[in-house]
Amino acid sequence: METDYRAKSIVSKLGADSKVVGVLNIVLGVINCLTISGIISGVIMIITGMKAKEAGDHFQNYSAFSDEAEEYRALESLGKYFRWMKISIIVSLVVIAVLVIISLMTGSMMKPRSHPYDYSL
Repeated sequence: METDYRAKSIVSKLGADSKVVGVLNIVLGVINCLTISGIISGVIMIITGMKAKEAGDHFQNYSAFSDEAEEYRALESLGKYFRWMKISIIVSLVVIAVLVIISLMTGSMMKPRSHPYDYSL
């Protein structure tokens, strides 16, 4: 009996934490979409937030009603959340790599200074 209560408590907390992470992801995604360069990552963050919030709802339903179908839906939603997070991280790393390459290329195109304290272009 005690183990069942502890397990439900843990699952309920997992659901609450998933919902908070989902809402925060959605808010940060909306803020990210306010910039032109952040639209792609912002949309991905919004999608991941929706998946985390959905998983949280299912986990809380499972802890309240002990419905096996809710447990399956919760795990499925959590899997989708992790899949979208993986995509988000990969897209972020690619964007960072492209920006580093562009900054290195534009930095190498500048003419060298004739004097170390000469800051004119």
